[in-house]
Amino acid sequence: MFFILAKYKLIILGNGFDLACTLRSTYNHFFSERISTEVEEQLDEALTCFREQMMGVSSYYDTIFKVKEPKDNHVKRVIQNYNGAGKHDVYEIINNRNLTFWDLIFYYSGGKEKNLQWQDVEQKMLEFFCSTDVNVKFPNLDMMKRFLRNRLRTVNVATRLCFHLASFLPNRKNYEPDEFLNYLYDELRSFETFFADYLNRSVNVSYELEACRLLLKISGATSIAEMSDKVFSFNYTNPFKEQIKIINVHGTLKEKNIIFGIDQENINPDQDIYRFTKTFRQMTETKLAVT
Repeated sequence: MFFILAKYKLIILGNGFDLACTLRSTYNHFFSERISTEVEEQLDEALTCFREQMMGVSSYYDTIFKVKEPKDNHVKRVIQNYNGAGKHDVYEIINNRNLTFWDLIFYYSGGKEKNLQWQDVEQKMLEFFCSTDVNVKFPNLDMMKRFLRNRLRTVNVATRLCFHLASFLPNRKNYEPDEFLNYLYDELRSFETFFADYLNRSVNVSYELEACRLLLKISGATSIAEMSDKVFSFNYTNPFKEQIKIINVHGTLKEKNIIFGIDQENINPDQDIYRFTKTFRQMTETKLAVT
């Protein structure tokens, strides 16, 4: 896709460009590698076990922020396997896989759905931050704030489980409950770093050659070095090296500043979640901030 701008073309690249160049860059590609069938089975079983074993009023269990601590003579509990044999495998798996809090949020919000596209993920992020429906079954910010205020009767099972499993994720720095948004932001940065690592492993010479060929076909130029067109990319990749000027709107693998975010259209700049909008993050975390 491109627009004519004076005698030059403004070429705008989206994920379809990278996909056409054989790069496995969809969210579903990434998620399928990160959350294998084995991990899916453990996460699904964990939700079932948690619903059946841990939802009683007198049940106490570890969570991040130590919201639901054991009291008096109550003993801390962990999810037991159906056969009752020791600790559930999910704890070891989520630690070994270096999962983040956002992996848990996305998964229990339907992240294992087939052919999930980036716009779907952004919609799930928006729903997470903006949903106030007390009847929803997926994790969301409103539910998590209720949990932090110990309003447990109105908190769904998936949200409680996310807080529980988060206490078994690889070691992070300690946060207080009133720092929850900072925790979400730092976990999102970790999630983005893992995606950047995945893309870096996926980029190869074949992809770079195909990307140059396709860009020349769009531009009509005879070589990348002779191109005078401007390139705006919504991808995180730059297969053209330093041969042309390209602006990566959502950050780059090279700069390690890729961003995921929500649409700012319905978010007031005064809201504390505005820091998670693509507009704010583009203006503060990418080269657009100084362009």
